[in-house]
Amino acid sequence: SFIEISNNCLPKEQIQNVIESMFKDAGFEDKEELMWEDFHYLFRDHYQELELAQLNMKGQ
Repeated sequence: SFIEISNNCLPKEQIQNVIESMFKDAGFEDKEELMWEDFHYLFRDHYQELELAQLNMKGQ
């Protein structure tokens, strides 16, 4: 689940496999980075779980 991933409950290798699978299913396997539209599309089926989630991203 997203909670397990965010709480570091899964091994990094398993997390990487999940992410690669999600990208492949969405047709993003060749992308190096995502645009907002890509991110929105990727998580379109998880709106309720992510509705109150926060993203903390460091700038470049």
